[in-house]
Amino acid sequence: MQLNIPPLRDRKEDILPLTAYYLDFFNRTMQKQIKDLSDEVKSLFFHYQWPGNVRELRNMIESGFNLCEGEIIEKEDIDINLFNLANENTSGLKADKGGEGFLKEQIRIFERKAITDAIKKCDNLIKAADCLGISRQTLNNKMKELEITEHL
Repeated sequence: MQLNIPPLRDRKEDILPLTAYYLDFFNRTMQKQIKDLSDEVKSLFFHYQWPGNVRELRNMIESGFNLCEGEIIEKEDIDINLFNLANENTSGLKADKGGEGFLKEQIRIFERKAITDAIKKCDNLIKAADCLGISRQTLNNKMKELEITEHL
């Protein structure tokens, strides 16, 4: 059986779930407690074209784990070449997409949908958090931040 999966550059909506998966994976294997990527890194990840596909995303996050000294992977913790390329790709973004708040709003919409879908799918919030690959406390915080009032 052959599966044809589009490249990561054509399915940007998969970047955050894949990132969450790799954060969890590397936290377990490297015995660290890195919670997330900075907003700047997330933005650059969304604008990058990912010629190395998911393997490159995995390598970028692993690199971040190796260099990160805090709980959030920052721009300085990732391969600088990624950011140089991403900056070239985003030079006209403000005019084309409606300003600086565009990406943040898109991330907010994506996170809200992912959380509400998990809540609907799972029996309780603990299982929903597990399904999302985040802690129950992180789920609570995200629900407050995104003003999600749906409960099971």
